[in-house]
Amino acid sequence: MKKIFNRLVIVTLMSVMLISGATSCKSKKNATRSKAAIEAQYKKKVDEAKTTLNAILNGETTWSLKEQEDKVNTIKSDALHDPELDELIARAEKYIKNERIAAGLDVDKPHVITANPQTNNTSVQVVETVESKLNSLFDKIANGNDASTNIAEANKMFESNDVPVLIIISKSEKVTDYDRPTTIGKYLDYLKDQKISRNKVYSIKYNENNKINELELIRK
Repeated sequence: MKKIFNRLVIVTLMSVMLISGATSCKSKKNATRSKAAIEAQYKKKVDEAKTTLNAILNGETTWSLKEQEDKVNTIKSDALHDPELDELIARAEKYIKNERIAAGLDVDKPHVITANPQTNNTSVQVVETVESKLNSLFDKIANGNDASTNIAEANKMFESNDVPVLIIISKSEKVTDYDRPTTIGKYLDYLKDQKISRNKVYSIKYNENNKINELELIRK
């Protein structure tokens, strides 16, 4: 009886060892599969991010600058830590920054254009901001210098003729008084008819397509 009991104990121990070994082996296989899945998911995310950034850098999208900026920020927040991806992020940020400046969205940084003086053939750089360009167009329209052409040029900068124009007539630390609201279409016609430009640009707001959708003026 004792021998039978000992055999049962041995068989039981061997069974437990076999089951433990099989479980351990299965766990290792599952861990390997899990690791491979994570690595595959990481690679897919990196590849998708690189595709997005290259599309932005190559001008292959219809996204607005705001949408491009949001996509770059989302990719940055994923913190994927890939050297090539990090370089693309830096290039995309620089590209968007330059595009914002060119579109006049970073108003503290002037938009530089190149002009050719009629006196010679030498190219010179003329510093021009959106504000200075609008102020110049307003003065030209009021002075009657090819008013229709200058009105058409100004209109290109706006979302539509109905963009609101707010004219500040007085401003203190706590209170700002405005003249009667108007639109850019009516304001440009006013300049043409009255032949006087009393206001200058105070602030500008843009839509996602880099067109002006609100203009605030102040007395000169």
